[in-house]
Amino acid sequence: MPTSAARASPPRTGTSFGQLSPPLYSPKLLLDFFLEEIGPAAYNGAIGDAQAVRLERVTELESACYRDEFTYWRPRS
Repeated sequence: MPTSAARASPPRTGTSFGQLSPPLYSPKLLLDFFLEEIGPAAYNGAIGDAQAVRLERVTELESACYRDEFTYWRPRS
């Protein structure tokens, strides 16, 4: 039965000791790791930025689209 250290070691590829390489040296695996670990933080930051821009635009909308009400009956100068 393998020891816990042997079970915890990352899988390796190759047939001889000189060909062994950690699995994260593969470009696809490295990209997958970054997308899984860093992707959510980048996504949440982008959502926060989008919310800030949208809130700014909505507050500008009130002043840009406001019209005085009931102006027909006001005295004309």
